[in-house]
Amino acid sequence: MLLHVRAEYGLYSRPEFAADRVSYPVPPFSTVKGLLEAFFWKRGVWWHVERVYVLSQLRYVQIMRNERMIEQGSRRTQRRALFVKAPSYVVQATPRSHDYMQAGKAVAMAYRWLHTGRTRQGLFLGSRECVAHIGLPPLDYEERASKLNRDMPPLGRMPTSVLYDERGNPLGTEWGDYTYDRTNGSYSVRQ
Repeated sequence: MLLHVRAEYGLYSRPEFAADRVSYPVPPFSTVKGLLEAFFWKRGVWWHVERVYVLSQLRYVQIMRNERMIEQGSRRTQRRALFVKAPSYVVQATPRSHDYMQAGKAVAMAYRWLHTGRTRQGLFLGSRECVAHIGLPPLDYEERASKLNRDMPPLGRMPTSVLYDERGNPLGTEWGDYTYDRTNGSYSVRQ
């Protein structure tokens, strides 16, 4: 299943930068999975992201933003954030389930939702300021992706998924080595 995701800004925070928010150049699969679950979720069904095509030129923009400091109550502080400007991606993903019939039904429902513009929750690319839109991919997405970002920096290790307990509390993060394919303008996790 192919889905076109675009936004005015994207912020995929790197954990190694504590003071200011600095974005990865592309969304990690954990961000893409979260976006897809906000689009369509059904009990017993999960999304398997295979590949993401990058349809926009990689550009950064620095923005000052207010953040609430959790450890100090409602005190606010200003921080710089390095956002990705006008990101656009085509996500190749499939809803999966242990039950074959339920997986087929989930694919059909997700296609219906995609064609009608329905979503389960609001869609964001990494941060609530980065409102995302989802739709059908352009017909020439492979050609557009292969022409852009031939000089993409190495992606390296990024999160692949966030692990939760039965109550929904985060337990930790799984990491993977991402590779960018310059010939077709897409990236995936190295197996």
